[in-house]
Amino acid sequence: MQVYPNQLEPTLKKGLAPVYIISGEETLVVQECADAIRAAARQAGCTEREVIDIKDDSDWQQLLQSGGSMSLFADKKLVEVRIPSGKPGREGSKALLEYLELGAEDILLVV
Repeated sequence: MQVYPNQLEPTLKKGLAPVYIISGEETLVVQECADAIRAAARQAGCTEREVIDIKDDSDWQQLLQSGGSMSLFADKKLVEVRIPSGKPGREGSKALLEYLELGAEDILLVV
């Protein structure tokens, strides 16, 4: 479901989706959306946050490893994947689909 920035806050109050993809031309708007999702995640009990910066195809393995491991002390985890190029490419698409198949219920993914 596509949600525009002005609709994000009310949508987050209804509950969190397992995956969010944030994109846009305006850096400030993208950052504000990410901040809103992070705040909602904290309120929902995400006590751990992991940031994965994708620089090349090998970095996608970090996402799959993150999806398969939870901290001993965290109830829920927020995983942020940052893609400077804006495009995941073939390997990234494959890794994202594989991650979604894991069905990790206690992990919120933000791309």
